Amino acid sequence: MGKSSFYKRVSKYNPRFRNEQGHYLPEEWCCFSGIGQEFAGRRLHLDEYLAVERRYVQAARLFFAGSVQVALESVEVHWAGELDEALAAVYRQVEHGVRSFPVAALDALVQLALREALWYRLVDDTRTRALEFGYDFYLLLGFEVPDPECFRQIEYLPLFVE
Repeated sequence: MGKSSFYKRVSKYNPRFRNEQGHYLPEEWCCFSGIGQEFAGRRLHLDEYLAVERRYVQAARLFFAGSVQVALESVEVHWAGELDEALAAVYRQVEHGVRSFPVAALDALVQLALREALWYRLVDDTRTRALEFGYDFYLLLGFEVPDPECFRQIEYLPLFVE
C-alpha cells in the first residue's frame, strides 16, 4: 500500500486539552517505560498501563476486521527486555525475518510496538488499510475508504479519533 488517501490519529489523549498548535497540554505518560513513574502527581501502575494497551489492541482489531493476514513493512527491531512467552515468540519471528502474520497475531504485534520492542508499518491483505505507530502513544490509521462505524466503535473503547 502506498500513501493512504485518508488518515485518522487515534490516542488516549482528549483533544479538548490541546492548544492552538495541537500540542497536548496535561502532563501524561506516553510509553511503557513510564510504568512506576509519576505524572501530574500520580504514579503509573502496570494494571493502568495494560488497560490502556488493551484499548489500543482492540482499536487495531476493529480497524483490521475482516482481514486474514497482515504484513509488516519498514521494520525496526529494538531490544525487547522481558516478555511473556507469547510476545517473545512473535518477537523472535520478526527478529528472524518473518514479515507476514495471520491476523490472530495482531494483539502481540500491537503490544510489541506499544512497548517499543518493534517499529513498523502494518498493512492488511487487501492493501487498503495501514496502521502505523507514532511517538507518545499515537496510532495512525491509513485507509482508502473511511469507515465511520469503525471510528465510532474505537471512540466507544474509549479512545479519541482525530
